[in-house]
Amino acid sequence: MEGVENRTVVVRACLAYCEPGKEPVSFLCETTGTIARKAVKTDKEGSTSINEIFIPEGYDKVETEIPREEMVKFWAGVEDYWEKFADYVHKLG
Repeated sequence: MEGVENRTVVVRACLAYCEPGKEPVSFLCETTGTIARKAVKTDKEGSTSINEIFIPEGYDKVETEIPREEMVKFWAGVEDYWEKFADYVHKLG
């Protein structure tokens, strides 16, 4: 992405559920952020290459530089597919 000025990115996550003999159902969520110009490598437990370059919307640093507790709160606020899944299961009765 060298030379690219618009570094906006949309991160999409999906939870899929399927009962035997039925069509799968998917539950989606998404959030936006930017791609850093340079990866920030750390020895933070559970860190991935994505965490080293993704700057969540509302932040000015990559995930690896943000305290884990803060990122757990962030992702809990945007990953609403669990709620969508729970609603779906409750409607099944």
